[in-house]
Amino acid sequence: MFRNQYDTDVTTWSPAGRLFQVEYAMEAVKQGSAAIGLRSKSHVVLACVNKSNSELSSHQKKIFKVDDHIGVAISGLTADGRVLSRYMRNECINYFYSYESQLPVGRLVVQLADKAQVCTQRSWKRPYGVGLLVGGLDESGAHLYYNCPSGNYFEYQAFAIGSRSQAAKTYLERKFETFMESSRENLIKDALFALRETLQGEKLTSSTCTIAVVGVGEAFHILDQETVQALINEFEIAGEEAPADEAAAPDQADDSESSATAADKVTPSDPDVAPMDIRASDYGLMKIDESGQITQFAEKPKGSALRAMRVDTSVLGLSEQEAPKYPYIASMGVYVFRTDVLLKLLKSKYPSCNDFGSEIIPSAVKDHNVQAYLFSDYWEDIGTIKSFFDSNLALTEQPPMFDFNDPKTPFYTSPRFLPPTKVEKCKIVDAIISHGCFLQECSVQHSIVGVRSRLDNDVELEDTMMMGADYYQTESEISSLLAAGKVPIGVGRNTKIRLNLKSLVNLDNFAISSPSFFFFHGLHILNQVICDFARRNCIIDMNAKIGKNVVIANKDGVEEANRSDEGFYIRSGITVILKNATIKDGTNI
Repeated sequence: MFRNQYDTDVTTWSPAGRLFQVEYAMEAVKQGSAAIGLRSKSHVVLACVNKSNSELSSHQKKIFKVDDHIGVAISGLTADGRVLSRYMRNECINYFYSYESQLPVGRLVVQLADKAQVCTQRSWKRPYGVGLLVGGLDESGAHLYYNCPSGNYFEYQAFAIGSRSQAAKTYLERKFETFMESSRENLIKDALFALRETLQGEKLTSSTCTIAVVGVGEAFHILDQETVQALINEFEIAGEEAPADEAAAPDQADDSESSATAADKVTPSDPDVAPMDIRASDYGLMKIDESGQITQFAEKPKGSALRAMRVDTSVLGLSEQEAPKYPYIASMGVYVFRTDVLLKLLKSKYPSCNDFGSEIIPSAVKDHNVQAYLFSDYWEDIGTIKSFFDSNLALTEQPPMFDFNDPKTPFYTSPRFLPPTKVEKCKIVDAIISHGCFLQECSVQHSIVGVRSRLDNDVELEDTMMMGADYYQTESEISSLLAAGKVPIGVGRNTKIRLNLKSLVNLDNFAISSPSFFFFHGLHILNQVICDFARRNCIIDMNAKIGKNVVIANKDGVEEANRSDEGFYIRSGITVILKNATIKDGTNI
């Protein structure tokens, strides 16, 4: 029997083992306005973006009160959400009438999931095209659940659904560990910050969002606009990036995402110091005895203190030829303790200490058996912009120092379900291209292009780390932005991000007395210039908007610059385009 691609029968399976109509219903959730939920030990906050069909109409209601202890935020078909919220309200009333107590949040969520799942079993029904974030408080504490059209439900610490929700999820993942201990006010602020991430070029105001709270001693209610606007004004005036202060510290290279806007300032080093000493001074160093026990530990020593930390590394298994090349034993910042020893150190011996590397480990070395383990595989500290940039671009080398494709040590990441990258008449050399990108008649050399990136015609990318985007802009959105003279996410037509050797070396200025002199000495100078500037070009952070005919070459060789008002920094000679920044057409950096 003939079927078109939009099968109306909910019991029809896709070749991938999914139900067509359930897939379409879940797509409706993705197209809806963003909704966000967060919970702490005592409170749950729900937030959503207000959306109206026209400027003349009021916005559709996306947050509903179910009972004094439960509320719900929706994304998708508002009518379906209204029906399900009414069902939830009736279930709460019936339960209270029968048992004279409030319906537990988890039980209500299960009943809601059962109701949604029934719609996937009958050909004469369709799934509900709405996702629900259910927040509530019962005897077991605060809860946040997500119910999806398939009938599945999940409990979360924080979650976001709807259009451009990935940007909010990125923020929530970064702040995840702080939520359980957050105060009511900080939880609301985090919800507002996450909500702001989903707004494309729009200003966050009390009229563009709705916030609701439920908590200990506080019935579920929606905050009035004046209260919400006061909170927005508070963190905008303060210039905050998050409601809680975060201590920045260099981290080791692993599978976590690094921000391209927080860097250590690199200062020129003494030219008489060996390269090995320069690197060693950035780490915690240790001395060991023949048994491998640590006898001395120094955090980032300098000068004579650094030279005093040289050891014979042959005791760790290095050959007599290798040991002199590696005279330092550096800490990777990974510490393994027996539980009883760790508790004793933290509670009894050093209760006022806050840092393992600079306080606890150096003290523990004096009266505990602290052993060193030699790790001889790939490891890199990515605590600076330069090390972050170099480590990432090193993945494009052949063979790379670190291989994500090694079957013995596989890497796993969150599934994004993005389409393959589309490439149209492009030149790509020694590069890594992520999922879901659009590349049109451009050149990419020795660069990494992140997810959802867009490179327009005649773009040249060289020695560049482009981190990608959290969400897509549709063709109509891009056309509207260009027509209005604005810049869409991605890199615009005829933009060049590469080293300009002609501007760095003007051969006309050389006084040449002999062709042979120039051949040898001029070539040496040119090579030195190339070595100084190669692979020190550009990092483009998430959701950056770079216009047409832009040139990013740092032709003056600037090492450090703070130009955040113009959308970029320069760190260690690397130009960093900030997250969500806009670089206007024709800009020359």
